[in-house]
Amino acid sequence: MPRYNAFPDAEAAVGWTLRQASIAGARVYSSIPTNPTYPLIVMKRIGGQPAEKHYMDASRIQVDVWGTSKSEAFDIAQAARVAIHNMAGTTLTTGGGAPVNIGIAAVDDDLGMMFMQDSITGRDRYIFGIQMYVRTP
Repeated sequence: MPRYNAFPDAEAAVGWTLRQASIAGARVYSSIPTNPTYPLIVMKRIGGQPAEKHYMDASRIQVDVWGTSKSEAFDIAQAARVAIHNMAGTTLTTGGGAPVNIGIAAVDDDLGMMFMQDSITGRDRYIFGIQMYVRTP
């Protein structure tokens, strides 16, 4: 009989990685704070389903980046994308300071870099999406 395990929190791992990267002073959140300070990055899991239901999750993560200018938002979004892609093939552990024990098998682009003026804040924003294949290490 197959044994099922809970999947690790990919969103927590991405947030921790982006905070460790300290990209251009951007703060990293899982939702927009009440009184945001710019630049800022908001990343959140927007879906996904098991790639292999017994041990491998395919998490879809969306990243929104607001800057004080369009070029700043773009540069921070690109740096965040690189940091997340560099997670592929790594293992994070709580013993190493990460918030979760997680093995990242692969990272793929899910939504290409897209400029979206934020109608609420009036700020320049870029969004992109990734899919992470994760498992318990």
